[in-house]
Amino acid sequence: MTRRMGGGKPRPWWSRLAAWGVAAALAAISCGRAPVPDAGALRIPRGATLSVRITEALSPDSHPAGSGFSATLDAPLEQGAVIFVPAGARVDGIVEATPAGEDGRRGLTLRLVRLYLDENRSLELHTDPVTRFARGPAAVSANINALSGLEDKIARLAETGGGGAGSEAQGVPAASAPPVPPSSLMVFTLSSDLVVPRPGE
Repeated sequence: MTRRMGGGKPRPWWSRLAAWGVAAALAAISCGRAPVPDAGALRIPRGATLSVRITEALSPDSHPAGSGFSATLDAPLEQGAVIFVPAGARVDGIVEATPAGEDGRRGLTLRLVRLYLDENRSLELHTDPVTRFARGPAAVSANINALSGLEDKIARLAETGGGGAGSEAQGVPAASAPPVPPSSLMVFTLSSDLVVPRPGE
């Protein structure tokens, strides 16, 4: 049954009920009682960075496109006094196809795909790809120049009977170092939010 007020058109009962519902919702929000999704979780926003240590040498020969690789979290994910994921936690990634550089150098494009909370739980990761290139002809040329300079030093040391040439020779960088040596620190940018549950949940 509807009721006329002030001679106007009757107001349906469901219209008044809807108005009461909106008012109650607004009151709950104003009192701070609105539900908060993922309460207690750590939310890392898109655009934040994750630093990891690569656990093995990566190169185009050993890790073609589609290969997986492993890394460890370099710093803990924490909020206040709560550590959500400790440093050293396992992180998995994947190698993507990489076009050769302008000077013909080969490279690797890497992306992180999974973060392990413990032995039984893990989270899917979405990061922007990061590309590393191997050292190319310019590095080889620099090594040749360095070796030429060492020959002169070795000759002078031989004339004076001095030592230490071996230590200088060991300092010459390798001509074909892998794009990502073991224990390399790499920084990846999240391409979507990462929500980490509170430990024990």
